Amino acid sequence: MKRLPVINLVGVCLLAALCVVQWRNNRATNLELNRVIQAQLKSETQFREEQKNAAGAIADLDEFRQHVATADTRVKAVEKQLAELDKQVQQLTNERDQLSANLTEWKSAVKSRDEKIQTLNTERNDIATKFNDLVEKYNVVVKDLNERTKQFNDLADKYKGLVKPQAK
Repeated sequence: MKRLPVINLVGVCLLAALCVVQWRNNRATNLELNRVIQAQLKSETQFREEQKNAAGAIADLDEFRQHVATADTRVKAVEKQLAELDKQVQQLTNERDQLSANLTEWKSAVKSRDEKIQTLNTERNDIATKFNDLVEKYNVVVKDLNERTKQFNDLADKYKGLVKPQAK
């Protein structure tokens, strides 16, 4: 019987040692479990954040696609307007060139007309000068004729005066 308390003491010590060993194992396992749970929670939080970011990125991508589509529509409209404006510019350029050619022809025609007018004015002035000279000569001839006619009439009156007294 003396051995039973010693065996009991040894058994209690062994049991205490086993409890300490098991407590340490459980504590380490529990700490590892807490660390894994914390890591899982952190991973889940990061995953949720990444999902939110992905959803935001998808929304941004959709919005960007909308902006690109709108910009593409605007670019096509501007290109169409630009093509129309280019067409108008080409048409106006052609009209300007045609008007420039017409203006050059018109200037040439006006110059030719002015030269003809100048020539005709010179000819008219020459004819007017000749006509004035002719009129002066005619006036001199008419004056001479009037003088001769007066002389003839005077002579005819003298003759009548001479012939009539003898006829009585």
